[in-house]
Amino acid sequence: QVIEDNELGASGWLPTDRATLNIEGHENAFVLGDTTNLPISKAGSTAHYEAEVLGENIAAQ
Repeated sequence: QVIEDNELGASGWLPTDRATLNIEGHENAFVLGDTTNLPISKAGSTAHYEAEVLGENIAAQ
């Protein structure tokens, strides 16, 4: 509901920066797995690999 109330993910997926996994336009909000709008598999293994990237990006902030 929070996502819909803030007009994020109107298509059902969250707009995601491919390089950082930030929700587009939101510097401190991240997304991974089957909620991204990236044209990738929505399987759990994808989230596993995205978690590595996400962890590195959070640590770098």
